[in-house]
Formats: sequence, structure tokens, C-alpha cells
Amino acid sequence: MGKLENHLQKFLVKDERSWQRFKCGYYAECYDSSGNVYSCKIIDLSYRGLGIISSAPLRTGETYSISDPKVRAEVVWTAEGRAGLRIHN
Repeated sequence: MGKLENHLQKFLVKDERSWQRFKCGYYAECYDSSGNVYSCKIIDLSYRGLGIISSAPLRTGETYSISDPKVRAEVVWTAEGRAGLRIHN
């Protein structure tokens, strides 16, 4: 389990509405559906999502695999080099 996954596991609770977003600065890699690899910086996280800055050409609706934490996440918004991703369960 990666360092970021350990950090995220500390905040698990039953009620999803109580998830807070935590600021961070973790570096990871993200992979698109074609297998292209891009660097990214996770700038905030919660149990349900990530806020990232990435060199990837992020578009709403696309799904990426993130290296740490090991998750698949869908881009739900993009703005000025940032993106919000929803983690797939």
C-alpha cells in the first residue's frame, strides 16, 4: 500500500457526506485508456475524489488510472490546468 493510500485510509468513515477534502502535494503518475503515462500532482483528496494538476490532456468524462493511490478515477471538471476526479468504486 502506498504512502498516499495509507494517508487516505485514516479518514474512512461510514457516512459519505462527512468526507472532508484534505490539502496535500503528492506526486504520482496517471495513465489514460491508451496506456499513455503522465505526471500529476494530487493537490487535494477525499475518499470519493482527487483534485490534480497534470500534464495529461484531461477531458471531462475520461477515466484515468492513478499510481498512488491505486485507483481509477473519472474527470468530472477541468479549469485552468486543474481537474477534479471522482474515484470509481
